[in-house]
Amino acid sequence: MSEAGDLVELSEEERRTIDAIYERRLTATHYEILGVPRDAERKVIRDAYFALSKRFHPDVFFNRSLGAYRIRIDELFRVFTRAYDVLGNARQRSGYDLHIGSMESPSRPPPPLVPEVTDIVSAARHAAQEHPRASNPPLSGSASHPPPQPRGSSPTNPATVNLPPPARTPPRPVMPPIGTAVMPPPPTPSAPSLPAAHVTAKPTPGPMQPLDPETLRRARESMARRLNSVVPQRSSSTPARPTISTPVAMPPAPTSSGQVPRVAERGPSIGQLIANAEEAQRKGDLNAATEALKQALSMSRDDEALRLRYEATRKLLVAQQVDAHINAAREAMRESQPLVAAKHWEQAAEGRPTDHLLLLNAAEVLAKYTKEYKRATDLAQRVTMADPNNVKAHVLLAGIFIKAGLKASAYASIQTIARLSPDQPALKDLREKLGPYTLAEKVGIRSR
Repeated sequence: MSEAGDLVELSEEERRTIDAIYERRLTATHYEILGVPRDAERKVIRDAYFALSKRFHPDVFFNRSLGAYRIRIDELFRVFTRAYDVLGNARQRSGYDLHIGSMESPSRPPPPLVPEVTDIVSAARHAAQEHPRASNPPLSGSASHPPPQPRGSSPTNPATVNLPPPARTPPRPVMPPIGTAVMPPPPTPSAPSLPAAHVTAKPTPGPMQPLDPETLRRARESMARRLNSVVPQRSSSTPARPTISTPVAMPPAPTSSGQVPRVAERGPSIGQLIANAEEAQRKGDLNAATEALKQALSMSRDDEALRLRYEATRKLLVAQQVDAHINAAREAMRESQPLVAAKHWEQAAEGRPTDHLLLLNAAEVLAKYTKEYKRATDLAQRVTMADPNNVKAHVLLAGIFIKAGLKASAYASIQTIARLSPDQPALKDLREKLGPYTLAEKVGIRSR
């Protein structure tokens, strides 16, 4: 059976564990959602994340019908990964610690731990202690594993092998500077020596004789040729490279009225924006505090602590505006503006995520007074995902599916209503509106 049906291939224990952790995902800290203490080392955090991933990775439930639990499992894995990304980074973790420290109050006790998470992490830790990983094998060439012998040779005793002495590499000749006389190298020992009769004594050096003009001219020409071969001279036809001067900043030109416009001043810094947000929050102006933190976050998008602070302040603002959105939704309905009313109901539900009636009001307005069936379906299904036994949400979904001509989906919703509440008064009316339900429609074949 597909996931759209009622079959969920999960044990009762798996369902209870998933439901319990899913309910705590928004109120638990990253430490609590991973089941580790505040002072946990990075290895402990990594081991906890891997233990939870082995239980809740979406691939673990491959080829299993999960129904509404598939969205919950995907959400849990995202929550675990997000917590590991923050706590595994030293800079982000320090900012997160400051954030949760600022949100705690001495008069309010800390939230309880998530026992289902701690049980999984503790079981994985005990299993790792009972079955430690095998030690690394010794390196090749060590005492326990001698290096392999070449193919075709037999092992020999190194003490009995007479190796020839290594050949000495002759030193590289030192090149004399350009323009100096090059002395011939001395004869090698292997060269045949001349007879003693032909060896003449080295003449005693006398005073240096001046060179004649012709020899001096040839030496200068030779030197010039050497220099030209090393550093080529620039031809006269090559244009010289122009020098680049640093541009001087000019003041803005005066306007038509003769006044010089003022240069735009630098905006507030991140620290100033955060200070403004704190001051506004102390005064109770959450709107100004949220706006200041939003501007600061746009200047430092990678600051995890700042992002968490902005989201927390924004949630407080949204929760503060719930009553105003409810009144605005009712006023919009009196003025026959269903789209505006649905938007206000949805914004009110954002401030009270556990009040499912607010989302159902938005879905009902869209389904009854507009053609926004897709949006109405999404809102009602958000309620069934959070509360699968909400009969009113299933009744609303069945009515939307009947209006949209989706008989198969309407039939599935009616079956769910009959299972949850057999005496539901709306069942008879929904079945009459659905009409006959053929076998072709059951398998999804529409008539032309």
